[in-house]
Amino acid sequence: MFAAVLAGAVIVCASSRPADASLVLFDGNALFDSSLPSSATGTSGGSTNFRPSIGSSANHLSQQSWHFRIDGMHNRQFMFSESQGNPTTSGMFSSTGSYEWSGLAGGILDAKLTIELQDGRAPNEATLTQTMSLTNTSSSAFTISLFHYADINAGGAPSLNNANALNSNLLDISKGNEFVHWQGIGADAYDYQHFNRLFNKLTSPSIVNLSSPQSPLLAADFTGAFQWTLDIDPGDTVSVTSIISSNIVIPAPGAVLLLAGSALISSRRRRM
Repeated sequence: MFAAVLAGAVIVCASSRPADASLVLFDGNALFDSSLPSSATGTSGGSTNFRPSIGSSANHLSQQSWHFRIDGMHNRQFMFSESQGNPTTSGMFSSTGSYEWSGLAGGILDAKLTIELQDGRAPNEATLTQTMSLTNTSSSAFTISLFHYADINAGGAPSLNNANALNSNLLDISKGNEFVHWQGIGADAYDYQHFNRLFNKLTSPSIVNLSSPQSPLLAADFTGAFQWTLDIDPGDTVSVTSIISSNIVIPAPGAVLLLAGSALISSRRRRM
């Protein structure tokens, strides 16, 4: 009953936004609500609402954004936003939805972000799986740097979060008995900092590469990001996957490698 009432409230809220700027997903007791950043070069990210249990859990993801930079073309990062690429949405009010952009970077890049919400077996458990697919529509190969930024709140609290890297593709963010695992499958680098330093860095008018810190982040308002560096041939599509799980343990490294091989079968990493 509560879910139905909240769904109605979200529908009213969503209807006040541009139709192509928001996406609302439900699965069981879990909710995900997202709006795109308004500008590709602005200093405000899109707002998100990730609640593993509607009515009994706080927001575990208050902001996220995806950024890109094409080597040799750009001297800064650009956000996937509602201001460029004529974004459209699909899957509203289901468990899987998507954003699509066309003609980015001067008409050579198309993109699709697919988001799947899966409720967990117990209260306050849910998983958010996001797959960004990039298509080179030009006649020449290019190398692109892709970033997924997130403001994650373990237990729904925006402060006193502890974070550390379990491996180069898996971050653990915790507060008390609550935790969030965040996996950037096949990522080349990661970073985490206090709010809002990392977002300001990614939206600054300069080239940014993440540093993969080894020291934990303690008692912080956590923000983090993963970075992928990918080669895309003309006409090819490359996909990467980012998974955020609330109070659900991400598989051990061996299982992660198997998953990475399956999820990235269509992609080709940067040649060294």
